[in-house]
Amino acid sequence: MYKLIIADDEEIIRSGLKDIVNWQRLGFEIAGTFADGREVIAFLEDNAVDVVLTDIKMTFVSGMEVARYISERGLPTKVLLISGFQELNLAMSAIKFKVQDYILKPIDLDELTAALKKLRELLDKERRSLQAQAGASLMESRLSAVKDHFFARLLAGSVEKQEELKSLFDVVYPGLRFDQCVCFRAELLMEEDMPLHAENPFTADSGFLQACNSFDGGAACSVMDCRFSAPDGRLVLIAGLGLDNIPAEELLQHVKAWGSRLAAYLTRTFPDRRFSLQEPRLFNGIPALLANLAARAEEDAPAEPDVIEQARQYIAEHITETLSLEELADRFYLSPYYFSRMFKARTGENLIDFMIRYKMEWAMGLLRNPRYKVYEVSHMVGYKSERYFSKTFKNYTGYTPHAYRSRLLAGQGPEGGKP
Repeated sequence: MYKLIIADDEEIIRSGLKDIVNWQRLGFEIAGTFADGREVIAFLEDNAVDVVLTDIKMTFVSGMEVARYISERGLPTKVLLISGFQELNLAMSAIKFKVQDYILKPIDLDELTAALKKLRELLDKERRSLQAQAGASLMESRLSAVKDHFFARLLAGSVEKQEELKSLFDVVYPGLRFDQCVCFRAELLMEEDMPLHAENPFTADSGFLQACNSFDGGAACSVMDCRFSAPDGRLVLIAGLGLDNIPAEELLQHVKAWGSRLAAYLTRTFPDRRFSLQEPRLFNGIPALLANLAARAEEDAPAEPDVIEQARQYIAEHITETLSLEELADRFYLSPYYFSRMFKARTGENLIDFMIRYKMEWAMGLLRNPRYKVYEVSHMVGYKSERYFSKTFKNYTGYTPHAYRSRLLAGQGPEGGKP
């Protein structure tokens, strides 16, 4: 059985799809149903899913954004979009996110069944191909993917998922002890006196992390393994461990020599910047390193309150625009992950919820003035589609914009205003 999840912001469609289709006969089992793409992404972070059947437009995070999330992270999950006729061009453009197919509303059961059968055939073919492949190259590729996942969790300071980390560690490093191996943390700094350009030097598009990963560390790479993360605009965090039970002092010397060569290599690759390796720190066991990385993340979260205030001011000044996490993080020379954590630590809510609240509360104030039509209010708070704005507004207030205005004029509702 292949695992499939359903996402649609209309409960009647979610339950209808779940009940009307003979999923078992088609070779699928329902792993979950969700009302928004935000819930889908949270589920995908911790669960393997073969197919996502999702509405193209939802209240907070759309099906297109889910498809982009899956595509950018290289997940093998297939996406099947549900789209209205007016969204057909949008659905067709989703091919860049490797969407497999799209179904038009109202959903025709035969058409949906045919698309699912086609998906099942594709999944069967991929499974047979994987089973047919053999040899060291396939095993190495799989281990590399597991290793990348292990270091991503480690660098994020995921203390609450230590058992998952240990399971990953035992797969890729069977000869080492999770709680006793020699490991390290180092920081690669872009020196302060170098000019910062308008473009964040550590974004994925800049080629910086690709340059790090392509660096040939020579003999050091045979005795250590590591990965990189760029939590802000001047710093690269490095976490790694010694292989073959290498003694601590010997590992430290290798890390220093390797780091110096890496800094020199990056300075040559990016001649308008200069890099230097800060003093590496050794730890006895992954739990100790993980605790240090988690503590560092907590210390950093509120360290730059002005950045968050500037971000909030920027959002207020550009409320008529559609802003993304990536765009805001890039503006303040931070990685999206680090900016998101810092924003939530400072404000108590995630960025998407903050922007929706801000737009809706401003819209509530604008609706008090009868001179503005609803479609004008929609555009004034950054929504091109009045229908989508009305749906978001109702989710936030419990009323459609028209009903909310009527209650205000009748003296029955709360008064909103620009925050």
